[in-house]
Amino acid sequence: MRKFWFSMIVVMIFALSCADLALAKKKYYGGFVGPMANTAMMTVKEVKNLSNDTKVILKGNIVSSLGHEHYVFRDATGTIDVEIENEGWNGLIITPKDEVRIMGAVVKHMFQEPVVEVSDINVVQPSE
Repeated sequence: MRKFWFSMIVVMIFALSCADLALAKKKYYGGFVGPMANTAMMTVKEVKNLSNDTKVILKGNIVSSLGHEHYVFRDATGTIDVEIENEGWNGLIITPKDEVRIMGAVVKHMFQEPVVEVSDINVVQPSE
């Protein structure tokens, strides 16, 4: 009988520790929402001439999906491919009609057009 209770206690401790690990993966943290230091709003045309890893902020529309986390972003000066990881959407549902502000970094690969790797995306409010 003692073996049974000892086994039950071990199983319960194991189950509780697994539950804690599962909950630990789901923790969400807040953060700063505001302008990045030394980074002004840019246009797609300007971004295409920047060097690798330059931080950028763009305002415009995501007009189409290229598949697997790649999208076409457009502003008044042109289009550029952007990469937004699935987690990066933060629950937002965006259509081509929604004006968005994206923050990220320029990624350049040899012989390819630059891409913006998006770190944050927000819907632009009408007053902005």
